[in-house]
Amino acid sequence: EVVMKLLLLHISDIHFFQGENQILNKKKAIVDVLKNYFSDVKHCVIVVTGDIAFSGKKIEYEQASILF
Repeated sequence: EVVMKLLLLHISDIHFFQGENQILNKKKAIVDVLKNYFSDVKHCVIVVTGDIAFSGKKIEYEQASILF
């Protein structure tokens, strides 16, 4: 029997704005949790929905691209 484990991570309404963003400060902690608690997962799908940028400015999307 073959069992494939898949992790689906849903992130919503990040609202990046120009300047410091808390999610970037927590990025390492989020990755560490995923690695430690879901180490047996073979594939991870990350779904991002909702508002990515706070006001739709180009700089906000550029900062958000760091996360991805």
